[in-house]
Amino acid sequence: MNILFIGDVVGSPGRRALENGLLTLIDRRRVDFTIVNIENAAGGFGLTVELFHELSKLPIDVFSSGNHIWDKKEIYPSLESNDRILRPLNYGSHGVPGRGWGSYQALDGTDLAVINLQGRTYMQPIENPFLEADRLLEEAGEPLPPIRVVDFHCEITSEKNALGVHLDGRVSAVVGTHTHIPTADDRILPQGTAYQSDLGCTGPAWSIIGFAPETVLPRFLTGLPTRFEVGTGPVVFNATQIVLALLTLIALGSLLAAIPNGLLGSPDMHVTGAGSDPGHLEWFHDRVVDALPRPVAISISIWFYKAAMLAWALWLSFAVVRWVRWAWDAFGARKLWQRTSGLVNPFRRGPAQPQPPATSG
Repeated sequence: MNILFIGDVVGSPGRRALENGLLTLIDRRRVDFTIVNIENAAGGFGLTVELFHELSKLPIDVFSSGNHIWDKKEIYPSLESNDRILRPLNYGSHGVPGRGWGSYQALDGTDLAVINLQGRTYMQPIENPFLEADRLLEEAGEPLPPIRVVDFHCEITSEKNALGVHLDGRVSAVVGTHTHIPTADDRILPQGTAYQSDLGCTGPAWSIIGFAPETVLPRFLTGLPTRFEVGTGPVVFNATQIVLALLTLIALGSLLAAIPNGLLGSPDMHVTGAGSDPGHLEWFHDRVVDALPRPVAISISIWFYKAAMLAWALWLSFAVVRWVRWAWDAFGARKLWQRTSGLVNPFRRGPAQPQPPATSG
């Protein structure tokens, strides 16, 4: 199962990137389920009803969010009525519209849960995301589907890392959002949970976390407040793909179970009749009518069989390793599993474009 998770979509440049490239990406990557964080879709802050309707026409299964989902109050009724859009679970349920998790079905028919949480360090002091996640996973009225993906909208990497470790083995993936800067720490945790501190944003490449430099730099130069405006120019498309190879693991497990049986067990020669069985061959009948037949038997030691099984097992092991390497290379390049058409990385379209000059007014 392939899950595509797209980082915070910033303003109209991010929305255009989705409109122009999402279908191709889903087709090229054979995606079964798509999650997009859209809390910055409306000018960098929040989401409007009109934009939500436009984005809903795209092949997006779930819209996750974060603290900026509350910036446009007009979206509150949609949070309550549409289960495709989530807000952080740990805002609670008393007087807060919307839901923090949902159960969905992927294109391949697999059931999965998407959970939206928000950190507290340097953010609103809402409910504890660690305890809320525990409560959901342990006390839900019905058990959640075994595949569970968490969007942790959080400010600092240490809190994100801590939640990943806390949920390791209990969810399929913990993916961070909010800071708009992709981190290079994607990995599989010891108990099997996929983890990345932050996806980064889908928005202007030559910007400061998606916003025009001339509207952000004055805050660092003078300390005075400024009004952020979404940047312009080439767009960077940040996403991560989570591949849950459950069936492949089952097949490999069956293979590992079969090899010891073949190496340590004895072959079934399918010998029956005349008092014989697979472990004992009865050569003689009590009487015959005519002359005794002249049988010819060829026998070899059972260790020849063991050696042949060992050679087969070694060959198969190396073949599986080669296949996995080939499959990964094919999956990451435009080979058998992908088509040649697709998104073009804005950083590779030509010479690097200089960053717009910043002002300090």
